[in-house]
Amino acid sequence: MNRAQFEDKTLEAAWQEVEFTFRNAGMVSPQPGFTQRWHQKLAAEKAKQERKQAWLLVISNLVIALGFFGLIGLQMLPSIAFTDNILTLWVDLISRLVVSLKMFFGIAGTLGRTLPGVIPTSWWVSGFILAGMLVVLWVSMVRRFLHNQTEEQVHTLRTN
Repeated sequence: MNRAQFEDKTLEAAWQEVEFTFRNAGMVSPQPGFTQRWHQKLAAEKAKQERKQAWLLVISNLVIALGFFGLIGLQMLPSIAFTDNILTLWVDLISRLVVSLKMFFGIAGTLGRTLPGVIPTSWWVSGFILAGMLVVLWVSMVRRFLHNQTEEQVHTLRTN
């Protein structure tokens, strides 16, 4: 390259003008309302993540609760099938029921503190109705099973 081209006064003046413009230019700032929009977007992302975490907590609690109820049900079946004394059966059933209710109310308390932020209020009524129907169905099935068991025991005692 030719040294003369860098010694040109016009070119040097142009570079000085560019340098002056850069030095005198202020900092570039975002458009008005940028921080407010950014905070709104951040709040929406946090809310979305919290809802996801809350649903995962609810689902995991339901799975655990259903597992416990299944285990309790499996524990009750052998005692119902092989118990000869009806008093022992009733004491066993009542004690298991008390333990089950305590566990249920503990889980319900945890869910009661968690669910209002996740599930809309309008869904609560239908959920309670469905849960009530399931409880009534379960009680009727247990009652029918116990009635059949006592009839079989009475029939066995009469034939002997």
